[in-house]
Amino acid sequence: HYPLRQRDEEFQSLLETVKNILFKRIDPKVLNSAAKSIAFCANDGYEGTRSVAVKVFVSIAEQLGEKLSQLGDKVIVNRTVNVDEDDDENDALIVSEDNGDGFTLKCALLRVSALLKHARLPKLEGEVVFEVMAKLLDEVSRNVLRDGEKKLWKEVRIGPTSAGLLAEGVMYEMVWRGIDLSESEPERVTEDDILTFQNTRDKSLTSLIRLAENADKLFGKYGSTIALDTRRKCTAAVADAVLYLKMAAETSVSLPPNMMTSAWRAADKIMTPEDESLDADVNAAKIGYQLALVDAKCGDHANGSVAAPAFISNFAIGGDHLDAAIKGFMTELRRDSQTKLAGTIFMALADAYQVVSNAMKDKDADDDIAQRAIDFLRDLATRIASIFSPSVQRDRLVVRSLTADCVNYSLLPLKPERFAFLDYAVSAFIPKISQVDAKNVLEVCEKQLESVDESDKRSLNLKDFIEVVRVRSLGRSAAKIERERKAAARKAAKETETETSFEEDNEIETDSELVGATPGSNKTRKTKTSSTPGSEKRRTLETKKNFAKILENEESKETTTIADEGEAADADMEDAEQQQQPVNKEDENASVEDVVPVQKSSRRGRR
Repeated sequence: HYPLRQRDEEFQSLLETVKNILFKRIDPKVLNSAAKSIAFCANDGYEGTRSVAVKVFVSIAEQLGEKLSQLGDKVIVNRTVNVDEDDDENDALIVSEDNGDGFTLKCALLRVSALLKHARLPKLEGEVVFEVMAKLLDEVSRNVLRDGEKKLWKEVRIGPTSAGLLAEGVMYEMVWRGIDLSESEPERVTEDDILTFQNTRDKSLTSLIRLAENADKLFGKYGSTIALDTRRKCTAAVADAVLYLKMAAETSVSLPPNMMTSAWRAADKIMTPEDESLDADVNAAKIGYQLALVDAKCGDHANGSVAAPAFISNFAIGGDHLDAAIKGFMTELRRDSQTKLAGTIFMALADAYQVVSNAMKDKDADDDIAQRAIDFLRDLATRIASIFSPSVQRDRLVVRSLTADCVNYSLLPLKPERFAFLDYAVSAFIPKISQVDAKNVLEVCEKQLESVDESDKRSLNLKDFIEVVRVRSLGRSAAKIERERKAAARKAAKETETETSFEEDNEIETDSELVGATPGSNKTRKTKTSSTPGSEKRRTLETKKNFAKILENEESKETTTIADEGEAADADMEDAEQQQQPVNKEDENASVEDVVPVQKSSRRGRR
């Protein structure tokens, strides 16, 4: 709007007015508008007036650098501070950000953050600003008591709001440096430039992560709400830095795997609050989504990058916001590749099974620890499997790839210590695959079972898994026939047990008569000549009641491993029909706890 050179003075006067607004206001919206205007004029404005805007921009950076340098010497004092939890002097450690140096520091950081959102500060002047902010961030993140200590060796008077602004400002400056380095011409970038950036990046990210992890200790005296909000701001800064730097085209700018793992630990704390009654909020779910997505696309899982599988493991336990973020993350992975989604789920299950394996190998650990790990793995597999539907083809393709990865992990090559992984983690996904896929899995498992030592107790887990796959491979109608066959076999076994019990009763009576026992004292003798065979059979069954209940419990466990939800419903209907079978009139007054109903006599026999 000011193309003529004679209007330069008026244009510079206008920019000075915007600069005064920037230094005299603290409202975030006003600061953002003023900073956006100056950054646009200095970087993207009309070329004829850009030099004037650059001068104003440089003067702003100089004033901010001078102000922060002065405040840096005041807020950090090299003297020990006694910290006694029972002393009321702890109130003196609370920094007021409404007046004094605390207020001045907050205002300066608000202006720096507003400028860095839209442009990088000039190189020389911006270096001064960044050095002061990086120093303050490092000092405040370390200002915590170590175990056994009661003294702080430095007094760092920085409030929670200023700490969050420090984290945001350092993140922006670090990202701008990474972008400039990645977009520079290769012949102009030296090894010293790359090494300097990597050192600065790692040090700054370490301070950010440490501040996020120690936020409760540093700012707990301000209240739990303020401490949680500060930790969320710091973690959001870490996630944004990871998002920009990890996606950079140049490998020299990208983050190492160990830094990615540390960033995820910080994010996991806000996604899983210590109070079990609280769920993750929208901001926490967003941060977890960012880290998981970057890790899934650019992570080095061979070197311990775990953000993506760990994010999926929080499904159905972190609240509605986190569940929605996880489903969106899985949809994004599915768009890239079905195998990538299956591989991420497999890593989540494998990580959980590693905890189970370590607990079982530890001889000093309690059995409850191993059992809790097994229960968590089963629950995790059930929760993730609930996302998929066997009637949706794209879901079946994912589960097919997942099942193949799990079977190869346990059986190719043959590893008996991983047989339990199939039983604990993969069984929940078998109802989600097709009958053809189940037959293919069954063929591989049965072939590998031939090479397993029968005396090895670990083979029982493999056999249980094979039985689940075999039932699924039969299909719905064939599986129903198989259940009926098993029910008939169990019934025959119960009848054989009943006949054995009659023979034992006769032997007991004979032995008691030989020793001179009287009819009244013999508890196993028939008490009355008028007792009916039905009542005698009922009394015999009552003596085997506990054994029959155990059989019924085992029967119910087998029923729950049916190949799909429709077959489970059929099994429930069959149980209901068995319970509704008619009984003999002589048994109408019997206990309802009889587990084997007495069949009604035929009318044709009576005639």
